Amino acid sequence: MEKADFALIGDSHAGAIGKAARAAGLAFAGGPLASAREFYTPFWRGVDTGLAFTNPETEEMHGELCRLLGVANMADIRVPVVSTIGSGFHVPATRALWTTFEVGPDIYDADFLDNDLFAGICARMLAPMLDFHRALLDRGIAVQFALPPQRLPDTASEPILQVMQAQAIAALARAGCSIVDVRDACAGPDGWLAPEFCQEGDPLHANTAYGQAVLRAAGWL
Repeated sequence: MEKADFALIGDSHAGAIGKAARAAGLAFAGGPLASAREFYTPFWRGVDTGLAFTNPETEEMHGELCRLLGVANMADIRVPVVSTIGSGFHVPATRALWTTFEVGPDIYDADFLDNDLFAGICARMLAPMLDFHRALLDRGIAVQFALPPQRLPDTASEPILQVMQAQAIAALARAGCSIVDVRDACAGPDGWLAPEFCQEGDPLHANTAYGQAVLRAAGWL
């Protein structure tokens, strides 16, 4: 392909960004590499050539992206990366994972959400995606991390999701990622994603209008 201005990598939330980029005629390569759940496992490893994905299907997608960009490995990318890898905070916020700590349905002691135990659990769950982005940054690659559309599936705990997201934002910013945050611009009266940015008939994902908002905030539109 012709020279890309940026690479897009991520989970399904990258789909709306990619659709918006194609509609705008932007020069980019990439899109979703795997499901959100995969990025909360040891999904990558360092290798002599740079990095590799542990899931063969994801590694195949990685190879295709590198082919389009004319590089041997993602670590060799010399354009900015727009990433949603690890942005599926609804996965670690699945209510079933936290029932032991509840004092009522989806209710937790304020002390629990603010203590070292919870912070440590969050850090361990976020570690694979944080280490991945640090690996890119360490190789001189500029990373723009796009926050996910603010939607709450029935399976997820709102307080856990909010604290998990806040901890991820802080850690990614400390590492050197640029945070692409359109929460205020795309929020409805209740603070969650406004209907005009929601994917119709889908309780989790956003639409192309949301992707356009992300691209504008990231400076690509």
